[in-house]
Amino acid sequence: MSALPRFSCIILSAGNSFRMGRHKALLSFGNQNISFLEMIIKAYRKAGASQVIVVVNEELKEMLSGSELFENGEAEIVVNHRPGLGRFYSLKKGLSLAEPDNLVFVQNVDNPFVDVNLLISMLSLIDEADVVVPSFSGRSGHPVLINQLVCKAAIDLADINVRLDVFFKSFGRAHMEADHDRIFVNVNTPDDYKRLFPGVPIA
Repeated sequence: MSALPRFSCIILSAGNSFRMGRHKALLSFGNQNISFLEMIIKAYRKAGASQVIVVVNEELKEMLSGSELFENGEAEIVVNHRPGLGRFYSLKKGLSLAEPDNLVFVQNVDNPFVDVNLLISMLSLIDEADVVVPSFSGRSGHPVLINQLVCKAAIDLADINVRLDVFFKSFGRAHMEADHDRIFVNVNTPDDYKRLFPGVPIA
C-alpha cells in the first residue's frame, strides 16, 4: 500500500453556538469522558494527519487554555476575532497556519463521528479532483478534502462573504461513497444532541 499524502485538518469551531447554549466543541460524546473536539482531533491523528488546526472564537480559546491537546502538540489554535463573518473567514484563518503543500480536510466541530477509514478513502481520490466529498444515498456530506489549488484560491479570495459550500462547488469534485449517514450529522441544538445520545444529559 502506497504512503498517504501529507494532510492537515482544519476544525471550524468559531461559532457562538447560540442555539445549543454552550460551545459545541466542549459537548460530551455521550457517556464517554471525552469532548466532541477531542474525539475529532484523535480521529484525524489516527488517520495520519500531520497537523490539526482548530479555529476558535476568543471565549472558546480561554476555555481551552491549558488543555493537554494543545499543550502536547496534538493540535494548534488560531483565533477568529470576527466569527460573525462566517465559516469561509474561519477557513482562511485556519489556512494561514496550514503546512505548505499539505492537502486539507475541512471539518465541522458539530459532527464528532469522524470515520478514519472514510478519510483514508477520500485521500485516494484527491488526484481525480480538487475537492473530495463523502456521499450517501446521493447526498453529499462532511468533511470536505481540498487540494492546494483550492487552499490558495481561498487564501487569495478577497470576498469573505462567500458561502463555503458555494465556494467548494466552483471546483472539480469527486465523491467517495460512505457506508453510513453519519456524514450528515450537525449537532446544533439540544434536541439534536438528545436524538444522538438519548438519556445523556448535555454536559
